[in-house]
Amino acid sequence: MNRIVVGRRRALIAGAAAVAAPAPARAQAPAGTEWPARTVRIIVPFGAGGPNDVMARIVAERLRERLGQPFVVENRPGAGGSTGTLVASQAAPDGYTFLFHSSAVTIAPALNPRQAIDPRRDLTAVSLITDVPMTVAAKPGRPGFGSLAEAIATARGAPGRVSVATAGVGSANHLALAMLGALARIETVHVPYRSTAQSVTAVISGEVDLAFAGIVEALGHYREGRVRLLAVTTGERSAVLPEVPTIGETVPGYAVPLWFAMWAPPGLPRPILDRVSAELAAMRDVPAVRDRFLALGAPPLMTAPEALAARAAEEMPRWQRLVAEAGIRVE
Repeated sequence: MNRIVVGRRRALIAGAAAVAAPAPARAQAPAGTEWPARTVRIIVPFGAGGPNDVMARIVAERLRERLGQPFVVENRPGAGGSTGTLVASQAAPDGYTFLFHSSAVTIAPALNPRQAIDPRRDLTAVSLITDVPMTVAAKPGRPGFGSLAEAIATARGAPGRVSVATAGVGSANHLALAMLGALARIETVHVPYRSTAQSVTAVISGEVDLAFAGIVEALGHYREGRVRLLAVTTGERSAVLPEVPTIGETVPGYAVPLWFAMWAPPGLPRPILDRVSAELAAMRDVPAVRDRFLALGAPPLMTAPEALAARAAEEMPRWQRLVAEAGIRVE
């Protein structure tokens, strides 16, 4: 079992990534002010071009059309997404700052529980935007990696030799790999990259044997024959990739979806929360929105706030157990 240590400075920043159910309003818009009355920012805690960024821009464009004010995506990368999350959590709860983040937002408290901000206090759940699989990608024709079962057999025959790329230490991809190792009883070499896109490139170039990659980053390469997808991480096969089996078909009990969601600072007034939630739900069936999400392999969900809060609360204890079992720690 690999033990992975993350530097303390990074750990302190990571503590800011936390999740919460909608909290009672602690701030209200000025009397007589119609929301939104000015530009609204949507913070993406990663660089431009990634799935968080692309999806956030689709949502921002539609909200601008519907509400008549600019919705601007603001990229605030750093510390695995924790820098932007901290900015969002400390913003005024006035409806002019939102956060667009992946399920990785629930992982930071598991990595650093003593420093993590209380997830019930530091963000307001707005909407679960989409739920997608991660994939296990290999280079086509690479010996020993023609299927997931074959890859597991290869790993068992050479403990600590099979290299697997992810988007970084403590990322959702990393935790998905750790869960596979625990359930399949295999030991691999974790190779963290700065992004999922880089991890897929590493598979294509032959630098690593496998990569745990989001469907958004892997889909194009798969369709063009540059990677072979051995499995998806969700409990059921993806409607976008029905020919690709789930990991659970080979390793019973395995299921690790990747989801993307919108959040707000704690204390967002309920009328604003309800308005945003309603607008998001309405765009779910708009062809211009739905088709763009489906092209990314991401079915639009746009749930109520309570569904997102429940999802986060359900998953966080599981991440805590997995982090402990996998020996991932921060110092």
